[in-house]
Amino acid sequence: MFEILFTKQPALFIPVLSIAAAAVVFGIWIVCHYWNDVRRQEIDAALKQDMLNRGMSAADIERVLLASQTARPPVVEQKPDPISDNEYNLVEKMLDEGHSIDDVERIVRAFKQPHDAREEARF
Repeated sequence: MFEILFTKQPALFIPVLSIAAAAVVFGIWIVCHYWNDVRRQEIDAALKQDMLNRGMSAADIERVLLASQTARPPVVEQKPDPISDNEYNLVEKMLDEGHSIDDVERIVRAFKQPHDAREEARF
């Protein structure tokens, strides 16, 4: 059947092959996804059975299971860069021109203040 199709229309080989490959990839992904779910359920069941065999109370078992379900790796917040490229260039230029460090610090702090605080400081 494929021989007849591809001998008459050889340009169909690539689309048919890509569709078949995509179907295989998604099929494997679905099987792996559900296999992972089954393994997790087996591990949870084994944990519950082990805790029951040890004589733990239902409240203790519930607490352990809730802790294991909600435990997620901590999200590390990235702190903003303390100095931007523009500030770095400004500081570098001011130091090259011979301004004192106090003047440079005052200018950088003035730019980092909120807009409202700058207007109040001017008056």
